Amino acid sequence: DIAPIQKFTAKVIRKFCLRNTNHIIAVSKNLKVFLIDNRVVKQEDKITVLPNAADTAAFNKQFDTQSIKASLCLEDKFIIVYTGTLQVWYAIEDLVSAFPLVIEKVPNAFLLIVGEGQAREKLEGLVCSHGISRNVRFTGYINHSKIPEIISIADVAVAPFKELGMTFFGSAIKIFEYLSAGKAIVATKIGQITEVLQDQHTALLVTPSHIEELANAIIRLAHDEQLRNYLAKNAKIEAQKYSWDR
Repeated sequence: DIAPIQKFTAKVIRKFCLRNTNHIIAVSKNLKVFLIDNRVVKQEDKITVLPNAADTAAFNKQFDTQSIKASLCLEDKFIIVYTGTLQVWYAIEDLVSAFPLVIEKVPNAFLLIVGEGQAREKLEGLVCSHGISRNVRFTGYINHSKIPEIISIADVAVAPFKELGMTFFGSAIKIFEYLSAGKAIVATKIGQITEVLQDQHTALLVTPSHIEELANAIIRLAHDEQLRNYLAKNAKIEAQKYSWDR
């Protein structure tokens, strides 16, 4: 936990820096609106919105997916991938809780959770309590240079977020990496995600905290290869808007 005096000090320093800098780059429209509405910054033209992006060339390579699957003993699996830190603001527990419903309809479904963080122990306990340990694997930290290879074997890439009772300011890099890899995406309808992803066109968007809706989106993609391919094709096109090269 962070001591109150540390929170207060950080807030004062942040406000001082933001008010005295010449220009601010905000990663989302929501963050710009927050800074203006809360009078942290008084001049709207002092803020430029520039979303995060991805190295599209790194994710758009042709990988030997069969060899990668074989190295992970996942040759015959329908693979759902989550990449990123395991932090409390991500709704990874919703994804884990949805997975028994997924397995019921897609018995060869396998969830690969790639990343490390403070929520890992709790998530591992949740996997055990649901009795789905055979269908879920935590890889721990993987060097980012290897992430394109991991995402390449995904049939579905997932980005679940929580509704935290406040505006979501973030610009999730995983979204741009999933797009660059040309993957069928399931993501939460929250914040900037609804600006970047179009439901039924580049992703299936689900309501925060609706576990059954999340499960049904994954199941739908597992049973509809044509839809997966459609979303993947559109994702790769959309990714060009969020490339490091732009």
